[in-house]
Order: sequence, then structure tokens, then C-alpha cells
Amino acid sequence: MSRKPGFRRRAAFNAVLVVVLLVALNLLAAVILDGHRIYTTLVLPSDNRAELPNYPDKELSRQILGEFNQLETRYVPFVEWRREEFHGKTTTVGADGDRVLAATTDAPVGTVMFFGGSTMWGTGVEDNHTIPAFFNRLEPDFRVVNHGESGFSTRQDLAQLVNLVNQDQPMDLVVFYDGNNDAVTYCRPEVDINGHVHAAKIQRLLKPASWILADLTGPLQELLSGKAIARLLHGPGQYPSRCHESPEYAQRVAETMVNNWKIARAVAREGGADFIAILQPVASIGSPRVDHLSPEDYSPQNEQNLVYPIVRRILAESGVDWAYDFTDIFDGNEYTYIDVCHVTANGNQRVAERIDKILTPRLRQLAASRARN
Repeated sequence: MSRKPGFRRRAAFNAVLVVVLLVALNLLAAVILDGHRIYTTLVLPSDNRAELPNYPDKELSRQILGEFNQLETRYVPFVEWRREEFHGKTTTVGADGDRVLAATTDAPVGTVMFFGGSTMWGTGVEDNHTIPAFFNRLEPDFRVVNHGESGFSTRQDLAQLVNLVNQDQPMDLVVFYDGNNDAVTYCRPEVDINGHVHAAKIQRLLKPASWILADLTGPLQELLSGKAIARLLHGPGQYPSRCHESPEYAQRVAETMVNNWKIARAVAREGGADFIAILQPVASIGSPRVDHLSPEDYSPQNEQNLVYPIVRRILAESGVDWAYDFTDIFDGNEYTYIDVCHVTANGNQRVAERIDKILTPRLRQLAASRARN
């Protein structure tokens, strides 16, 4: 009996010590997160990709990728996130979250909207070197809008399109440019087939397992869920993958991606627009130059190599005439990729030119129709 008071005191002391330690670690994590945010605002972050041979002007490439790493996001219903407004030397994001490109006419004959992930948004290039910007220079009589967003999958592209149709935004042609994010995102075990990469985080914030634990460890959890920690835990390119574990699940990811395109086509028509979808190129498929990249960027074990063949087969079997395969567009000896899917200006120009060839008959018909009216 005489041991119980001592045991209780030690247990209470240890409990208090654990709480104090959690509070201290949580405070330290908060300081690190806030400090990093302030630092990246004041000092241009470094990015190893800026030193790749794709970029002849290293000072410019450091500015481009440094500004990209300064960008912040905000929550937006249904699409989940968009960029905060930003005005840098090479990167401009408007108040609506869209990347800005200079208008080529004050009296456009029509509007072409581009959707996709960060490759469409233009990671790695200046405002005037994105795919939509190059396309607009080829078609200066049209208004071109870049609705691309980092991390977006076809499901989020679709949600963004629905928002625009609901707002009666003028649109005549809609282009979806997808593949990489669907494969990478939906093959991860913690992401639902209709979810997104931040779904678990939002769920944790809305309904934590314990409010006390959330208060004590919120910033700590945020820090530990960061990319740098994930790479330490899993290694580069070694995240668990349901698509590797189950070919049936890879099939489901591919089918869902194509279904989202089909629904987007119907929504675009509701908004009065024609629609095309493009299977975007990635470094692990085709015969592009990759000797300057990290092996994880073009590994045959990447999820894209599991999902893309199924997407191709589905499109071939269904005989659609509105979907196009661009996975061969960077084949050859020219440096284009800066990582698994992002490319420099020369790559974006090539994509824009091929899209223009596809859309030219429709654009000319539209311009002629508007001229008659």
C-alpha cells in the first residue's frame, strides 16, 4: 500500500512531462513552419532544377523556380485550393487564382480555356512561356485563359469547369491536359478515387481524433507530413502504391480519369464549348532525353507506366475522336524535362503548336461564324 502514493506521483509527473514535451515540440514545429514561410517570402528559395542544362540563363531559371516556391494557396470550395494572388518578376497570379497571360486582342472572336495540373499552369517557365501563352500567340484573335493549377487531377479540373459554367463564363473551346497527377495521386493508398492529396489533412482538421491532441500536436503533425519528412521515411519515389499492389486498381484509376473527361465534355457542351482531352507526356514514357534527370523521374516503376497503357486502351476501344495522346511529343535528343513531367519553354511551345494544329479547323470555323453574325 505504501508504494501507491509514490507510483501515482511518478505517473502524474511522467504525464505532465509528456504534455510539456509535446507542447515544446509543437511550439518548435510552429516556429519552424512560420520561420520557413517568412524566410521564403523575404529570400528567394533555391531549387536544384534551376541548374539543369535546359536553362541557358541560370539567373533567370533561379528566379522562375524561386518564385514558384514562394507561392501560397488558399482553400476554395469544390476545387479545394487555388493560388494566392502573386506578382513577381517572372510569375503573375491574378486575384481569381489563374496564372496571368497578356491579352493579344481587345475584341476576341472566342474564348479558349485550358485546364490541367502544374504542367499546364507552367511550373519552370515564365508567364509568357506557358502552354496557353504560346497558344495565344499562335491564335491572337482569341481570348485564352490558363485555369491550370498545381496538383489538380481530372476530378478537380471538372469541378473548376462546373464552377465556370455555373457562372456563365464565356467559352468556346475547352482543353484538358492530364495524366500525371491522376496516376500519382489516386494510386496512393490514403487518397480516395474521388479525393485529392489534401483530403486527409482537411478531414483531420475538421474532425480530429482528439481536440486536445490536435491542439498539442497540430503544427508538429503538419511538419511531419511535409515532403522532406516523407522522403526520409519512404525514400525518393518510394511511396506505397495501390496500383503496384493491384492491377485492378490501376484499371479503376484509368477508367475514372477517362470518365472525368467524358463528363467534362458534356459540361463544356452545356457551357456552349467544344472539348478535347490530351494525355500529357511524362519522362518515363516514350523516348525523351532524360540523362540529366534523377532516375526516379523516369523510372519504369512509376505509376504512370501502369495507368497510361490502360488509358490508351480505353480510348482506342471506345473510338473517341476528341482525345489525343501526346506522350511521344518530346522524343529525341533535345532537353525538355526538368523532372518527371514539367518542361522548359521549348517543350511548352511544342505542345502548344500541336494543340493548335488540332484546333485550327474549329477555330477558323468559329471565327468565320462570328464574322457572319
